[in-house]
Amino acid sequence: MLSNTVVSLLIVGAATSLIVISNMDAIAVKI
Repeated sequence: MLSNTVVSLLIVGAATSLIVISNMDAIAVKI
């Protein structure tokens, strides 16, 4: 069970990091 929660947290972290990077790219393009 603990391993499943850790994996889910890692997936969420990776998804959020990808979204932040994409947003930073969009902002950089706007600037």
